[in-house]
Amino acid sequence: MVAEAKAPATSKAYQNLVGGQWVEAKSGERFERRNPANEGEVVATFPWGEVADAQAAILAARKTFDETDWPRSHAKTRHAILRGTADRLRAEMNQVATVLSKEVGRPIGMAIAEVAATADVFEYFAGVALDPTEEAITNYAPDAVGIAVKEPVGVVGIITPWNFPLLLVSWKIAPAICAGCTLVVKPSQFTPASTLELGRIIAEAGAPPGVINVITGS
Repeated sequence: MVAEAKAPATSKAYQNLVGGQWVEAKSGERFERRNPANEGEVVATFPWGEVADAQAAILAARKTFDETDWPRSHAKTRHAILRGTADRLRAEMNQVATVLSKEVGRPIGMAIAEVAATADVFEYFAGVALDPTEEAITNYAPDAVGIAVKEPVGVVGIITPWNFPLLLVSWKIAPAICAGCTLVVKPSQFTPASTLELGRIIAEAGAPPGVINVITGS
């Protein structure tokens, strides 16, 4: 059982992103993250997600994949979301870097560099989305042509560590969106704020509800 965190008014109270909505954990419990650089400042508080919250996020991702046109969306649509995410990361670089710096306990210059690198990842995969090159394999049989077609696999589960929380998760989120998958992301409970900020930015860049879901907890 996790006691509800009592944070000062200056810290932010985040919620989980499930099916395009910001929601509390089903238990109503929360936890806090303190800045490891000073061991005192409360960076933010977060929902303490459990199995039921993970199941809700998976169902939301599954519904979007199975019941909407997202997996078959035009490459230009996915390009626009990925490029929009890169642009928004650059526009909000100082804000996101401040959150990252505090939750990791990292100098602000290093945090800014990580946000910039994350924007580069999304920009790269925005370009990949417009180049869906397939493969034709003709040497297996003289009277047949084999074609390898790239298709989204479905719901992608992503669990990431604390040390480079924004960059590491971008290496997984960006290609999954590029392919037309839906995602359930569970960042480390030590550094969840930057991933929730990224989830917000991706949604604001045009990702349909249920494409990206972010839950926090152990």
